[in-house]
Amino acid sequence: KLQALSRGRKAAHEFKRQKHANAILQRAARVMINKQNDRVMHFAATEIQRTWRGYQANTSFLFCVMHSMMIQASVRGMMARKKYNSQRTSVLILQRAYRFYLNRKKVRAATELQRMWRGFSSRKTSHDAMLSSLMK
Repeated sequence: KLQALSRGRKAAHEFKRQKHANAILQRAARVMINKQNDRVMHFAATEIQRTWRGYQANTSFLFCVMHSMMIQASVRGMMARKKYNSQRTSVLILQRAYRFYLNRKKVRAATELQRMWRGFSSRKTSHDAMLSSLMK
C-alpha cells in the first residue's frame, strides 16, 4: 500500500504539473490568438477607413467637377449672350443704316422722277405753246 500511496502522490503531483503547464500553454495560446485577432481587427478597421476615405474623396472630387462644369456652362452662356447682344446691336445699326440708304435712294429716285417729269411736261408745254403760236 505504501507503494500505491507513493505512486498516487507522484501521479497527483505529475497531474498538477501537467495541469499547470496546460494552463500556461492555454494562456500563451489565448494571448497569441488575441494578438492575431487584434491584428486582423486592426487590418479590417484600416481597410474600412481606407475604403471610406477613398469614397469620400471620390464623391467630393465628383461634386467639385460637377459644380465646376455648371459654373463653366453658366460663364459660357453669359459670354455667348453678351456676344449675341453685341452682334445684334451691330446688326441693328447696319440694318438701320442700310434702310436709311435704301429710303434715301428711293427718295432720290422719286425726286429724279419728279424732276424728269417736270422737265418733260415743261418742254411739252413750251413745245405745245410754240406750235400753237406758229399755228396762229
